[in-house]
Amino acid sequence: MTARPGIWVAVLLLGASLARGQEGFRSDKTVTLTGGISATAWRDLDGDGRSELIVLKKNGALEVRDVAAAGSASQGLLASLDLGHTDGVLVDVAPLAGLAWVVALTPKGAFGWPWRKGEGFPAKPQRLARRARYAIRSGGPRFAHFSRDVNKDGLVDLLVPTADALQLWVQKAGKRRPAFKKTARIAVAAEITVGKGQRQGDDDLFQTIHIPDLQTRDINGDGRPDLVIQHADKVRFHMQRAEGSLPFQPDVVLDLSTFKDTTPKAPLRPGWTVPGTETTRVMMRDLDADGILDYVITHRRKVWVFHGTKAGPSFTHPTSILKTADEITAVALVALDDDAYPDLFLLRVQVPSIARLITSFLGSLSVDIRAVGYRSLEGRRFDRKPGWRRSLEFKLPSLGKVIRDPESLIARIEGAGRSQRRHLRADLDGDGKDELVLFSEDMTSLEVWDGAKDPNHEDGQFDRIVREIFFERDETTWDLDRLIGFIEGLGRGQAKRLTAGAHLRFRLDDLLAGDRELVAFDAVSLDRPTLILTFRRPSAPDTLLLRLLHL
Repeated sequence: MTARPGIWVAVLLLGASLARGQEGFRSDKTVTLTGGISATAWRDLDGDGRSELIVLKKNGALEVRDVAAAGSASQGLLASLDLGHTDGVLVDVAPLAGLAWVVALTPKGAFGWPWRKGEGFPAKPQRLARRARYAIRSGGPRFAHFSRDVNKDGLVDLLVPTADALQLWVQKAGKRRPAFKKTARIAVAAEITVGKGQRQGDDDLFQTIHIPDLQTRDINGDGRPDLVIQHADKVRFHMQRAEGSLPFQPDVVLDLSTFKDTTPKAPLRPGWTVPGTETTRVMMRDLDADGILDYVITHRRKVWVFHGTKAGPSFTHPTSILKTADEITAVALVALDDDAYPDLFLLRVQVPSIARLITSFLGSLSVDIRAVGYRSLEGRRFDRKPGWRRSLEFKLPSLGKVIRDPESLIARIEGAGRSQRRHLRADLDGDGKDELVLFSEDMTSLEVWDGAKDPNHEDGQFDRIVREIFFERDETTWDLDRLIGFIEGLGRGQAKRLTAGAHLRFRLDDLLAGDRELVAFDAVSLDRPTLILTFRRPSAPDTLLLRLLHL
């Protein structure tokens, strides 16, 4: 019996498909960048769907390169400009007046260079805001994501970091040329860290300047994001107007210092509960599922509940007040059951007795923990009687052992934290569906998965962890080994959840071969979707190796 030709065609197609799966990336080339590099970033400057490489040099130069069109990066130089400063300058790319602009924050203010395809940058920059000065020394030009549409009016605004705050410069509407006005000083400092780190997107390679996200939340249910600024014991609410503007002065100010439990403070004594809520705190969450933000304020044993309205928050008349019998070490809003309303979770940690403290120098130290949950009654108030109770015991290593060798304890905890595997989602083959790139815990290998879940859509993970640890697991005694195992299980469990039902397309090993450190990973579009791994050799810190991978 002779097989029909269609069967052989199917076999050949199957073989070709398997061969492609084994080959993994169809194209794999490395580009070398040299010459005192401070940072790199990928941006589509001209809107053609292809990303250009922007290189910041330690001498204050900025270069734009087309890596895909050149055999080497040195041949792909499209344009360059002088930032005018070698230190104290932050760079971002922002859409302004219909073009992509390179925007620089300098000690002399904010400047911008518009990019035009085929022309590059103008010879001189445009001053965007004279008083938007950046004066923090950063050891060279750095990238930072300071251009953001804060008030969601479709125009990019500037967040200028100072030593202890952020200045908000809002772009003026209806202007032919970009113009900005200062509208607020926000008491949130930028974070500056020295050292390398894996990043996706905007963090630089050697020193990271992170400008924190402003807390913009719809506090009155009108669909417009409002600005919430918390500093010390004041929370300021700036409600966005219908035309998109944010008021310089807040509409509502919450003074947390006025909320105090007058019960005498409990002393920190052996056998007593650790008082952890001496500072008044506010938690913001939609308690009754009406789409409007609500507020829970806690101090010591007392809990105040305020429900938001369409007119905004009001902190004059609480919806309910709850007072617990014992001190509270920690408090949180957690979904402890399966209804739509978050519940009140209280944690009490007991100070070990004198006898336990003495014996802990030879043996382990045992700490008693009590968890209590108060059920939400249709989101309007919390039940006055606990709906959940659990007592746990946590055994720490002996104090003598910790004092003798604290590094080993720190190393174990850090190692457990690395079980949360780094990942990246992007359409790498151009089929309109994102693949998941999942790196190993030690960053020496990567996997590409088809059909994996989106990590950003894993809602309620904190609630699940609290429910499992304190109320659902059979174990009531925890030690360091069990805790570290649980932390490691969270990271590995996330990887299993993301890849459940997905197809492993291929695996790439030996990423760090040849004395390399992986300092960044990005997914960009060159002449086709590309995964880019950026490496640095410790022996040549001013040289970067870009590995370009195509499916």
